Amino acid sequence: MSLSNKLSITDVDLKDKRVLIRVDFNVPQQDGKITNPARIVAALPTIKYALDNGTSRREQFATYLTVRS
Repeated sequence: MSLSNKLSITDVDLKDKRVLIRVDFNVPQQDGKITNPARIVAALPTIKYALDNGTSRREQFATYLTVRS
């Protein structure tokens, strides 16, 4: 399947939907600190878009992000 046939998160109605976003957060670390947060930073707009556009379980996920960060 070519990339031109795939939908973007902005192409789907997210209102009251559960959304699973798969993200590879394997980031390089040195001495327990993240040395390159590029993968995390790149995923944030997608996660924010999902939360801002009516996905269900918003409160639970936002709480999870706060506790884990």
